[in-house]
Amino acid sequence: MGMGRRNNAEAAASLRQLVYGAGCLAVSLIFASCQGDRESVVLHPTEENVPVITDPRFVLYEPESDTGVAVPWRLDFGNLQGRTIGFNEGSSREMIGMVRDLDIDSEAVYYTDYEYHEARVYDLHGTLKAILGKEGVGPGEMLYPSAVAATATDEGQVLVFVGAGRRVHVFRQQDSTYVPASSFLVAASLRRGGDLCVMHGHVYTIGLSDELDGIIHKYTLVGEYVMSFGTAYQSPSDFVRHLLAPRGVLECNKMHRVIGYVHPNIPVLTGYSETGTVLWRVKFGDLKITPEEEHRVAGRARRLATRAWRRGEARMIQLLAGGTDTFTVTYLTEGSTGRRHFFTVDVVSGLGAYLGGYVPYDGIAFYPTVLAVDSTYVYTVKHNPYPQIGIYRRQDTLP
Repeated sequence: MGMGRRNNAEAAASLRQLVYGAGCLAVSLIFASCQGDRESVVLHPTEENVPVITDPRFVLYEPESDTGVAVPWRLDFGNLQGRTIGFNEGSSREMIGMVRDLDIDSEAVYYTDYEYHEARVYDLHGTLKAILGKEGVGPGEMLYPSAVAATATDEGQVLVFVGAGRRVHVFRQQDSTYVPASSFLVAASLRRGGDLCVMHGHVYTIGLSDELDGIIHKYTLVGEYVMSFGTAYQSPSDFVRHLLAPRGVLECNKMHRVIGYVHPNIPVLTGYSETGTVLWRVKFGDLKITPEEEHRVAGRARRLATRAWRRGEARMIQLLAGGTDTFTVTYLTEGSTGRRHFFTVDVVSGLGAYLGGYVPYDGIAFYPTVLAVDSTYVYTVKHNPYPQIGIYRRQDTLP
């Protein structure tokens, strides 16, 4: 009897140990599974996507005062004398919708209207000269046009290129109006933040294509593919790559045949030749871009979101239209009041300097955003209290 009870006790103990071990194993597996499903965050741009620039001549900084704070100058657009395009109330020809992109030449302002699904041409006095396209999917029609560029021809005409989705529409100046000339498809949609520019018989677009190497794609004026160049944003996640890579701004400098390119998540301006050779790169040393947060679960990207704006971080790095010998770059820095900074970069050499900066808002009243500059005028856009484009004398605004 004693031996049997002892054997039974030992058996019961062994069973308890077995059950306990199985329970521990189950808990461990559950914990490991939870660990595997835990969300992690990767900040973009990642290190491999920011070009390393060691030559100090090509790293530009904001000037500093004795207190170590960048010195701004105040600019009150509300009290400047200038011309305004757009009205608070009126007909559809008098009012403008959402300005998505803007280009200029010596005689006109061109912009894409994301709300009205068209492009418009105004002279420098603010008079409407032409409306290009209309809402639709047929010839000469477009949906949500996102990019515009204009170029003069040897015949004295002007060609206007409007990007809407994957299609580029070409309009030719004819007397006092513009008529559809052609349209063609490009490698990838321009709606995710891509841009286009045109010079010397070719149009350049930004877009990510799995079939083509590069991020900048070159076409003839009738849409024949020529080549691709430039490094697209790198990520092991196709989801992240397809969201971040197609972004950017292009500016074609016709005089010197240089293409400027800046990605809004990377503090570097690159100058390319017409054949895609890197001529120079310029880094903005004080520019700390608010990162994009890639949220991963079990090692897979699930979503991408811009992190909350923190003091000292910047957004909206832009390459402005216009200029014959220089590129102009601007960005907005968060702070107690915020500051918009401007840099000028020589198109040929890549050497640059700080141009100036101003406090971009006063209380809740935001100043206009500068979208283009040339030697004579500064061109701005604002959407509050109603959409409007401003044309100001450069001597009254930027140095």
